Amino acid sequence: PGLINIAPPPVAAPATPAPAGGAAPPPAVPTNPAETAPAPVTGYQPKVELVSGRIVGFEALLRWRDPQKGIQAPDTIRAAFDDLTLAAEISDRMIDRVIVDVGDWLSQGLEFHHVAFNAGAAELRAVDFAERLLERLERASIPASCLQMEVTETVFLGRGAEYLERTLKTLSASGIRIALDDFGTGYASLSHLKE
Repeated sequence: PGLINIAPPPVAAPATPAPAGGAAPPPAVPTNPAETAPAPVTGYQPKVELVSGRIVGFEALLRWRDPQKGIQAPDTIRAAFDDLTLAAEISDRMIDRVIVDVGDWLSQGLEFHHVAFNAGAAELRAVDFAERLLERLERASIPASCLQMEVTETVFLGRGAEYLERTLKTLSASGIRIALDDFGTGYASLSHLKE
């Protein structure tokens, strides 16, 4: 059955109210440049089965909290993904957040089926990506079947493809679902899937 993902537009974070009895103090001047960097925020959109209208899972969405502008979509930091090290760090933080949230939902007995997350070339070309992800799930006592990893066609192109097949097979064998995201929008073809 077909699936449709519905995501609400990003919303601005509410303004911080002034303390009672006077004006708000001026913001502290950060001494660490990392304090001025946008903070990652994870949102979730339902994945809906078209035939029945049932929610069959969720997709984790990366958003950023800018101190002045509130919640921002990832396209506002697109340049960060050009740096493979930074892209992998962003992905690691996103996956950590998803694991924490899934653990919370499981402990509360909430039914969510699975949560999909995106993995790009930077993450999948790491020799130990699959093992690190599975270790994190094991430490959190989360079954691998609670996750679905979405990969874009760009992961099939370029260097590091030799790790890709092993990574995908390892994750799939563990119970993590593998899905193609936006396939056919770039340069890859069905021949890449066969390889």
